[in-house]
Amino acid sequence: MAGPRGHGRRRAAVATVAVLMAVLAWHAAWSASAGSRTPPRAQAHDHASHGRAEARRLRLHRRALRRYRRARRERVRLWAAVRRHPEVVLTRRFRARAADARLDMPLTVRLNPKIDDDGDFSTPAVDAPSNDRVRIDWGADPIAAPAGPGVGAGAQEVTLSGSFGLTARWGKDTIGYSTGRSVVEVGSGAVAMQATPVEIVDPVPACPDGSALLESGPISISQTPNWTRTGILGLMGGPFRLRLYTQWTFNALRQGSFAGPPPSPFGDGCGGAFFWTGHIGVTAPPVPIDFRGSSTISPALTTDGRLRLFLIHVHDAVIAQDDDAATFHVCAVPDPSQTPEGSPPPAADCTGEAGDDTMLPATVKVLDFDAEVLIGRPD
Repeated sequence: MAGPRGHGRRRAAVATVAVLMAVLAWHAAWSASAGSRTPPRAQAHDHASHGRAEARRLRLHRRALRRYRRARRERVRLWAAVRRHPEVVLTRRFRARAADARLDMPLTVRLNPKIDDDGDFSTPAVDAPSNDRVRIDWGADPIAAPAGPGVGAGAQEVTLSGSFGLTARWGKDTIGYSTGRSVVEVGSGAVAMQATPVEIVDPVPACPDGSALLESGPISISQTPNWTRTGILGLMGGPFRLRLYTQWTFNALRQGSFAGPPPSPFGDGCGGAFFWTGHIGVTAPPVPIDFRGSSTISPALTTDGRLRLFLIHVHDAVIAQDDDAATFHVCAVPDPSQTPEGSPPPAADCTGEAGDDTMLPATVKVLDFDAEVLIGRPD
């Protein structure tokens, strides 16, 4: 057994260790707190830096807001100048101001100019006859049911009419489109065009009178939602380049006869009557229409009071146009209502569930296109 002196030495050793541990813990805590503390001068410097950064941010914000408001006021002034004198668009000063203000000008491409056909100013102006032609080539390959049996009707021409919108965007980069300065970027807008009926499928053997097995009725052409592509427009008689992505909706007509009253089956045949099919609605993919031509300066006040800036000319004989591949949806099955050609077509859309919605490949090419470019959106 240890004596009183041994117990005392152990107690002293334990106390010494405890004191050393307490000193070490206090030193570690003091070092950590001292390292994290910032001297007063450094704290003042940090506060000053933060204040300068915040002041700089506010200055940049106010400067950007002033530029925005200044550009907005400038766009208002530019529009007022255009309404007073449309030809101001053709001046170098206007183009420079419009580019600085990032002016977006809505335009209308009208295929049929308004004319006074009777010399009476009290009667409204009418549309001039259209000379805008597009070729649709169905090929001559065999086509099976439900659109056939038959063969593609080959190359067919349709006449376009109506209008579509553009937006001229000053200040956009046109490098790669043209080396000229007087060129602005244009984006397509609403499309409201019509096309004449077109033959789609020919019977085999061919009918003695050359009539088709399946043809379209009048065609409505609209813009495909969320499908836009920019082009260019020359302001001083320069190039014009644009592609429209469109939807073609129509009822078709099929030649033949019904075996009896509804719901009798339908049979194809030459010399029979034509009966309406259902209506083809909005479909995918879109039908592209490509324009490559030129513009000429022609500022004027039109017969119906619109401001005209340019004329657009696209002719395949002058500048070769592209043959764009397209897929058309066609309602090929006659409607059970047995609606003949002379009656209004059925309004019901093809559902595709009964095989009535047929997709047919073709190519689309612009042959001739002459239109006027007006300031403002389409009517």
